[in-house]
Amino acid sequence: MAGIFKRFIVVLVVLLTIQVGSYVFMNLQPILAQTTQTYTQVQTWINSYGDPDFTDDKLKVLGDIQPGLGVIMQEIGRRFTAIFYAARAGNWDLANYELKELREAQEVAEITRPKRKEALISFEESFLGGAENPTEGTLQDAINKKNFVAFNKSFKSAANGCNGCHQSTGFPFIKYRLPAKSELPLQFPLNEQNQ
Repeated sequence: MAGIFKRFIVVLVVLLTIQVGSYVFMNLQPILAQTTQTYTQVQTWINSYGDPDFTDDKLKVLGDIQPGLGVIMQEIGRRFTAIFYAARAGNWDLANYELKELREAQEVAEITRPKRKEALISFEESFLGGAENPTEGTLQDAINKKNFVAFNKSFKSAANGCNGCHQSTGFPFIKYRLPAKSELPLQFPLNEQNQ
């Protein structure tokens, strides 16, 4: 009798699985079709960029969906903090990498928020320094020299530059302060030469 009951349960589970699977499949098809149609419409719309029918309205929509400067500044702030803790650990390669990534985030901001482009470029030139032939006293210059004393001075100057820029653009309530300890999910090991 127990064997018959077990078989009954197995058959019942199989039938229920088939029923549920059929229901999900039947109801999922219209959703999949709609998703595919929407994707195709968006792809066609993007591909029509060079067409004369590509209107300013479409460009405005594309502009509106770009991240605001506040979103990008979160990335810049995180990288700025990482630069400090990497340099303090003597991991100049990581500091250099984070500075490169910070510059790339700024480039995105320059494109998506052209109103702030001039201020962002000025900050980069004054405080970050170019990747090649950086100006004396910039973060890039101190990182290239692997000199933490010079770096610390440049870092404080750059932090003051950030806060000055926030002040002058109407956001005095946004102030960068270096956290007392790294809150980043990064390890800041010493370079192999410093171990």
